[in-house]
Amino acid sequence: MKFTYGSYDHGHSGVGLRVEYQGIFDTFKRRMGDRIRFSGVGVLRATDVDQLTAKINQLMAAYELDYQDAKLYDNDNNLTAHVLLNADTWTGIKVVQPPTFINGPWSGQPEYANQRTFTFMLQAETRTGFGVAAWKERLLIKGTGAPKWKYSGQIQGDPQYQILQANTSFWYIQEGRAVGHDNYVAPPGPLFPGIEHGDMREIIYETPSDIVWNNESSQLVGRMPTTQWKYYMEAVVSQGFSAFVLPGLT
Repeated sequence: MKFTYGSYDHGHSGVGLRVEYQGIFDTFKRRMGDRIRFSGVGVLRATDVDQLTAKINQLMAAYELDYQDAKLYDNDNNLTAHVLLNADTWTGIKVVQPPTFINGPWSGQPEYANQRTFTFMLQAETRTGFGVAAWKERLLIKGTGAPKWKYSGQIQGDPQYQILQANTSFWYIQEGRAVGHDNYVAPPGPLFPGIEHGDMREIIYETPSDIVWNNESSQLVGRMPTTQWKYYMEAVVSQGFSAFVLPGLT
């Protein structure tokens, strides 16, 4: 078996590799990608200390670079299933742990005599999914139609109770927030469109929350953009409430 990172070749049996996949899920518990880690442990060998130092420097230089392809080959030099191409990831392949050197479990402890044991870790994330990723909405009902009253202050004595209006209106304030995987989610309409104060409507669009540097296109790219909405509605009789209309998921 042979592992390469970019143009750096660890050589046959030069590194042991652990490949780990961890699912990433949206608020509806649907898969929206994977977190992938390649963890390696290997040994550099040389005939003397100077040669070993040179090999260590080459290893360190190779892992100073992010966005390189990671490939595992079998003993016949054919690619295995464990290949991670930078172009196939969302975040790009990152060296989250550069080569870190340890004393290996070798008899005689020959570290830095003719060999050096090291570990490293690469990490990348993928993204999938489309449509709605998160949805939350609420309705505030303000007022009951009851009389409007107040206590009027007096120059002397206690404040006086006064009815200002025999009847008042009901206010309905509907607000919500939706997150899309790739695109902005269109806000739903008001629950009671016939009584909406259209001049008070509020719609807010936020930049994506998941923004990364795409090394392939040399630009920032984003996912998970947010839409927010707020509707103000007023009536002289109760409109009641039963349930929100939840979005359709595909």
